[in-house]
Amino acid sequence: MRSVASKRGRNVEAAESAVLESKAFTEQEALSQHLIDYVASSEEDLFRQMEGKSFKRFNGQEVTLKLLGQTTVPFGMTLKERILDYLMDPNVSFILLAIGALALYAEFNHPGAVIPGTVGVVFILLAAFALNLLPTRFAALVLILGAFALFAAEAKFAATECSRSGGITLLALGDCFLVDSPIPEMRVHLLTALAVKYSPGIDHRLPDDTGSQGEAK
Repeated sequence: MRSVASKRGRNVEAAESAVLESKAFTEQEALSQHLIDYVASSEEDLFRQMEGKSFKRFNGQEVTLKLLGQTTVPFGMTLKERILDYLMDPNVSFILLAIGALALYAEFNHPGAVIPGTVGVVFILLAAFALNLLPTRFAALVLILGAFALFAAEAKFAATECSRSGGITLLALGDCFLVDSPIPEMRVHLLTALAVKYSPGIDHRLPDDTGSQGEAK
């Protein structure tokens, strides 16, 4: 930061404090302390303010800006960036993790099926890749895995409602704390966790049908 700020003729001390002390500045504070050069309301306003200004590149070359009337060419995301943008959605990552866990559970119940196991491994690896890039709380991940363990125990051993309630509680807590972000859009929504819990793959048990055919009807 000191190197870049000094080369650009910026306020080195203020720029350094933004890193070392986590200081934040309003646009007017940044302008008055010479951390930025312009405050603009639109691209056209910015180009108008910068028209005719000269600056020196890092290689020492002097350049004069001529921006008015020039064509603006937007740079869209590449295919790789679009895929990463989709995977980095915490809700998508959580759903991938849930589908992977369900697929592995299906493979364990039907050994040799191959397809559920393959799908499970691929989805869990994709979820792990995305969660590794997100500010993930691994304690919350343990809660989610514990919830799936309780759901599996309920389905496998016809456990009581205690397992179901415990699984829902762990899943809700793990969902809420999975991504440690102050931005609401960067967290897993509670509705996503509930949708996973009540998906056909998890909540599939039917009422007890041990009674007579008439009673079952």
